[in-house]
Amino acid sequence: MNKVSLDNITSIGSSGYTDSPKCLFIPFILQTLVSDPLNNIYTEDVLYSQKLLKPYTELLDLAVSFGGKLVLQKDNMYAYYWEGVALFYYSFDDQKERVGLVWYHLNGKTDSLLEKLKDGYLSPDLKGSVYSLIGSGSNLTISNLGSAARSVLERDNYDPNLISEVDYVFKSLGAKEPPGRICILNGEPGTGKTHLVRGLLSSVDCVPIVIPSGLVDSLDRPELLPKFIETQTKHKKPLLLIIEDGDRCLVPRKSDNMSVISTLLNLSDGILGAILDLRIVITTNARVEDIDEAILRPGRLLSQMYLGPLAYDQANRVFHRVRGDSTKDLDRKQKEYTLAQIYSEARLPEKFISSPVIKPVRAMGF
Repeated sequence: MNKVSLDNITSIGSSGYTDSPKCLFIPFILQTLVSDPLNNIYTEDVLYSQKLLKPYTELLDLAVSFGGKLVLQKDNMYAYYWEGVALFYYSFDDQKERVGLVWYHLNGKTDSLLEKLKDGYLSPDLKGSVYSLIGSGSNLTISNLGSAARSVLERDNYDPNLISEVDYVFKSLGAKEPPGRICILNGEPGTGKTHLVRGLLSSVDCVPIVIPSGLVDSLDRPELLPKFIETQTKHKKPLLLIIEDGDRCLVPRKSDNMSVISTLLNLSDGILGAILDLRIVITTNARVEDIDEAILRPGRLLSQMYLGPLAYDQANRVFHRVRGDSTKDLDRKQKEYTLAQIYSEARLPEKFISSPVIKPVRAMGF
């Protein structure tokens, strides 16, 4: 078994609060230890987005009282080490009101510290939380990702004709009895689907659960229903499923997708949907011309919105806003720009501004 030496732990390498403490850079020697299949006796655990019930200094003192040695402190992150037993990270927000934790330990040696933290020091931060369906082997869990995914919608980032439909969708999804429970967002990569969803999360009082594209087929698994019920009961709010790259949920039913579409229909207006008070947003990177007719039925489909690139004049206004001045313009030779292209251009060094934009193969995060 390899031992972690204090001499080999040199840098956290990141700064600032993160809802997901696993985003921290783990020093190389520790990364090697936890990824080496021969060292599987070491266990990794994570707590996302916890509210502090006591001053943060008491959490630091508690780690010391349980035998931890402070080996690193960078900005709002603190690392404590138990020789050959565990490494423990705190990641606080700037106000010291929330914290994320990640730790690596041998045979549960830090379990007593964790239990003490949960008993009077920390409380899950449920307000504004965003959840995700996570698959590990054959197991499915719904994990709290924190609140960082929510943001105010930048209305100028979208065509005015689209904004009127966006307002209708936001209002409808927030209604007690929405006129439809399925909203489809399609468009090429980089046109603002993710920005729009993040704006939706800030506008609608709901519990968002992200369904990654690789887990879409898991929606029909029977063990998922109790997890939805538990989440809805905890928050007492409607559930909003965000299905990423959900083409398989939309196209006409065939042998390879019949089960997942049937489940989607039952969740949207069946008995299950009524119990869970579900709303569903499905994103896709292409125009879906051929949608299963049952999805289009009145009372199911609330809206289908296509997000395209912006015409030059509006794109240039967004460019000026993001850049913070209007002394430079986008290249007029290009008639349309996606949001990803605009933001990328605005953040380039000045000497590169107004050069032709090369369309990215795939833009992520817009």
